Amino acid sequence: MGTALRHVFARDLLVLDVETTGPDSQLHEVVEVGAVLLNRSTLQPLKRFQSLVRPERFHNADPRSLRIHGLSAEKLANAPRPDEVVGRFVEELGLEYIFCAWNVGFDTQFLRSLFRSAGRLEEFNRIDYHKVDLWSLLELAWVLGFCPEEPKSLTDVCRMFHIERADVHGALQDALIAAEVLRATILVLRGSNDEDVRSGRPIAVDNV
Repeated sequence: MGTALRHVFARDLLVLDVETTGPDSQLHEVVEVGAVLLNRSTLQPLKRFQSLVRPERFHNADPRSLRIHGLSAEKLANAPRPDEVVGRFVEELGLEYIFCAWNVGFDTQFLRSLFRSAGRLEEFNRIDYHKVDLWSLLELAWVLGFCPEEPKSLTDVCRMFHIERADVHGALQDALIAAEVLRATILVLRGSNDEDVRSGRPIAVDNV
């Protein structure tokens, strides 16, 4: 399969998603991590990672966040500890990649907090600080007239690109969806006159 990119990324991309007990990384915790490592040239998946995480301060949880992912204290009671999750994360994925996510600042700040909880913040700081934010790319595409709709949410973007997304979110599921959105976004940025993109018809992301 040929690449759709004129040049390759500097590193492979780690498309990341985390589910949390709330929006504040100083107060709330990661309860699930999902990631898919994409080849820097073809954007095809190399590895996948998923794990629940046992929270230590579940009493601080925001009910609105819990409704999004449906994870409860009971479901997380036997989940791995933060140090176990981070250990497996580093062992399976390494540290040589660029983070990519729908809202990459949110996901990476929580992952950083998870590494800190595991006593491995130094390793997190060795990961390339450059990041790819999907919302920002699509917002730019919309402002320039390349995208048929403003990217107000990942759900809206999935509808625009005809990507199925379940009502209850899971971290690995959303990481895989974000990888699809990345491929579709590259098509948008690569072909501003593509009638399928501008009309909202399905985009053949498998060809990327």
